[in-house]
Amino acid sequence: MRFTRKVNFQLQGTDAAWSRPQRAAITAVLAAGVVAVSAMTLAPRVVAHDNGRGRACTERTLRGDYGGLASGVRLVPFGPNAGKPETIISTSLRTYDGAGGFTEAGADLHGQLTGVTVDPGGIFGSYDVNADCTGTSTRYVPGVPFPIVSNFVIVDSGREVKEAVMAPAPNVITVEWDRQ
Repeated sequence: MRFTRKVNFQLQGTDAAWSRPQRAAITAVLAAGVVAVSAMTLAPRVVAHDNGRGRACTERTLRGDYGGLASGVRLVPFGPNAGKPETIISTSLRTYDGAGGFTEAGADLHGQLTGVTVDPGGIFGSYDVNADCTGTSTRYVPGVPFPIVSNFVIVDSGREVKEAVMAPAPNVITVEWDRQ
């Protein structure tokens, strides 16, 4: 299709024929569209970094006592079944200090091969929290020759922590911590 002067003139004439209220309405609709698109693209970033209280997470987000329930599969770290995989379930009480450290008590574990292991005491660790409420923890258990490293996410304004063991690699264990 070829545009001629007549067509161009008609388009210009149409623009010129719009009344002032129509032009204002079009401007308002375009502005609303820009605001809506901006809100849709920016809102997820704000929410992802918001712990429900209008600010980002820090080590201070985790403080106090959290009851934990862990389950999964691990390699037996000691004894006659060392190196064999076993299904486990465990309960414990973790106390976060709000400054990057924690201790655990009552960490009783029941393994399908090892049976019940009662808390040896002395479990401790450290944790780092990212502004987006994710983080990592490193746990040291007496008698276990390696640290246990986990990734976690803080939810429900710091009242819950969902954690998954990342190392040692053969272990597949998840833990849910709930503030007491």
